Amino acid sequence: INDSWIFFKDAAEQPLALKDVGGREVEIVNLPHTYNAEDAISGATGKMEGFYQGPTWYIRKVTVPSHYKDKELFVYFEGANQETDVFVNGQFAGNHIGGYTRFVFPISEFVEFKSDQKIAEFELAVRVDTTHNLDIPTLQADFTFYGGIYRDVSLIATEKVHFNLEDHASNGVYIRTPSVSAEKAELDVDVQIKNDASDSRSVKLETIIYGPDQKQVAAYASDVVLAAGEVVTAKPAINPIVDPELWSTETPNLYRLVCKISDAESGKILDEVMDTFGCRWFSFDAKKGFFLNGKHMKLIGTNRHQDYVGIGNALPDYIHREDIKRMKEMGSNFLRIAHYPQDPAILELCDRMGILTTIETPIIDTITETEAFKQNCLNIHEEMMHQNYNH
Repeated sequence: INDSWIFFKDAAEQPLALKDVGGREVEIVNLPHTYNAEDAISGATGKMEGFYQGPTWYIRKVTVPSHYKDKELFVYFEGANQETDVFVNGQFAGNHIGGYTRFVFPISEFVEFKSDQKIAEFELAVRVDTTHNLDIPTLQADFTFYGGIYRDVSLIATEKVHFNLEDHASNGVYIRTPSVSAEKAELDVDVQIKNDASDSRSVKLETIIYGPDQKQVAAYASDVVLAAGEVVTAKPAINPIVDPELWSTETPNLYRLVCKISDAESGKILDEVMDTFGCRWFSFDAKKGFFLNGKHMKLIGTNRHQDYVGIGNALPDYIHREDIKRMKEMGSNFLRIAHYPQDPAILELCDRMGILTTIETPIIDTITETEAFKQNCLNIHEEMMHQNYNH
């Protein structure tokens, strides 16, 4: 839902609606969007004259088909800087702190479906604030703090039983390879399933693994019973992969893990997610350097920020991908993602093209010695780990 947002700067803290826009100076914008793409350039003078740091509003109407009344609705943000409040039909749906990680809010309870209408319409209002806040990192750094909803926003509809995307905006599936060698790769998988129905449900969980050649390697099935409102972590018993095709920078072999939830009685598929993962092992030695799959490797690469001339940090995905392709073409096998988690497209393409990465949270130069700052840092770090766990 990236298109046709009403945008304006306003310090109001209570939810605003389209009817409240009145005589305000507004723009019609499409996401990704930043309100600092132009005024940030004034920093070339060293004075940052006119650079706006403060509250703004994004508002638009959203329509959904009437059959969504039996589903669970979520609004999903890939990133908004830096503190975000979300309102649906004037009702508070959630708050997120931090400008570089993803977040999601359930909104079904705020959407009204009328029996005589084929669609339901609701108003989504988002308050995004970049006011300097001593309790929110980043406080100070050598890059620009662009404000706005500068990554994609989606509306997600699921069945009542679904993979738990509310666990730090992950997809609910966590893949580990605790032991890998040229002979075999051990695999552990945690799958979080949530039941948003008002009664208990019985489902079947299928876990299917495909090799780099897209041929099926293995399949597993188990039964899961969920009480009303319950989140269950299922742990499918998965055998080791024998003679795995290892992931490396020269041969970035990726396995594909597909998880499906289906109704135990009807067999209807309720939800499905797909993750890729690589089988590899690595080590560091203070004297000898870095080793991947037992072989010494010199790490050659660069540092990368997420902004671009003329559009600030509001990049479409293809520009992120062009950057990664350019790095690979110039001989990089390593990327330092600095100084914050970036668009999902970055790690996806690094996995596919064979680029090792480091990723970090935006705690730079200065900190505030308060419990709130500490907790915000920990929350952001947890989000970063959960969202990127399978890369």
